[in-house]
Amino acid sequence: MKTKTLFLFTLLTGLLILLPSGCNKKEKPPVLASISGKAGEVEIVSSKSVWESEAGNAVRTVLQAEYPFTPQKENKYRIYNVPPEGFVNVFRAHRNILYLHIADTCKPKLAISRNVWAEPQTMITVYAPDEAAAANVILTNDEKICETFEDAERERVIMNAKAFPNESLAAVVRNQFGGTPWFPSSYSMKKRTDDFVWISYETSYTTQGIFIYKFPYTGENQFTRDALVAKRNEVMKENVPGFEKLRLVGLGNVPGVRDSRRIFGGYMLKTIDVACGSKFDDGIARFPEMFDTHHPTSPEWVFMRHVHIPAPAGTAVCEEERIGVNCDARMHPFGVPAGIPARSNPRDYCDIPYRSIVPEQVDNLLCAGRCCSAEFNAQGSMRIVGPAMGTGQAAGLAVCVAIDRGVAPRELDGRELRKLLIAEGVELDKPCDGYWEELRNQEGDLVINRNMDAIMIAPKKK
Repeated sequence: MKTKTLFLFTLLTGLLILLPSGCNKKEKPPVLASISGKAGEVEIVSSKSVWESEAGNAVRTVLQAEYPFTPQKENKYRIYNVPPEGFVNVFRAHRNILYLHIADTCKPKLAISRNVWAEPQTMITVYAPDEAAAANVILTNDEKICETFEDAERERVIMNAKAFPNESLAAVVRNQFGGTPWFPSSYSMKKRTDDFVWISYETSYTTQGIFIYKFPYTGENQFTRDALVAKRNEVMKENVPGFEKLRLVGLGNVPGVRDSRRIFGGYMLKTIDVACGSKFDDGIARFPEMFDTHHPTSPEWVFMRHVHIPAPAGTAVCEEERIGVNCDARMHPFGVPAGIPARSNPRDYCDIPYRSIVPEQVDNLLCAGRCCSAEFNAQGSMRIVGPAMGTGQAAGLAVCVAIDRGVAPRELDGRELRKLLIAEGVELDKPCDGYWEELRNQEGDLVINRNMDAIMIAPKKK
């Protein structure tokens, strides 16, 4: 009898248009810039009145619906609104644009355009005579809208993989399992056996793994959910270090919060440190991120991306006047702070010193993650997953060294701990790579995205 083989692929991640002058007229610029914006982000072009009408509600219903099958609540897309009069320069180069064009002469319809202002860009235009008709077009085409943007993001990933392929990895998988795979050049072979391949992409803050494995086909009962999960667990335990004794003991039944109690440590990471990209001799983790503080009072301003500092310093991107572009009553309900508005530079990063995870008055205790010693806005940046993993690894190494030497963790020299982390492969002595390396190398001007209150890199005009 001919042997049948079942192949199973598992992916783990450790993770516009020219302003319409009419309903059907567009002009295409002769030279296209590279797209801006982040993956999974959609720019909505509409007036404020349309954004706050039933048409805007329809957009939010469709694009901010919960993504299915995720372990925590996650919206399908991140969206923000740009008014037509502000739809210039960097905003026209966004990767995904939904344009709501409402005029009495327009018949309700939906149009899809590609590469209008930038490349590879996807643009959806909703034409309608009024807000109610626009909402109807959006809601009746909800699947088409989501699938169009999803396909566009997928094609960008495929395009990047094909532009810089790792031919050796593709050959291995093609010969061993079949198919026509494409892997980016940054991926490498982690492990290979006769029926298993582990392809990996690893940076200081990201681990992405592709596991490809095969096993004999014996019957349809292998396709049940329980059977597939059991086989996956079996393969992982056999091939991936750390999974040998792994078992699920329970799920969290209480929602997590982003801000909670923080310690007073040997050093309290300051808001100005984040804005200015401060570096420390005992830096044991870092984060190249914008301020991620959730606004405590304003539902309109979901995030607080800028702070006020006394004067320009470090690599902070500063405005010249105390009353900045987004210093309104909603952003600062208790009054505009002293100093000038400042935002962290996306091309730089800030260190977290070892002293910030060592409590001031408690021995034999280290605090990693969101409970580190930090000011409110600084904590809003360093509490995210990457820095939490970094401080956690540093804390674990500090405990091992302290036990080995018979001393308390506070007696360790953070500068020495930093060197030990570097010796173990934590690249604290090198610039951030991956996405942040691309930002550093991207040509363009730093501009303020008024709707997000964040710094973006506007591509230079060609």
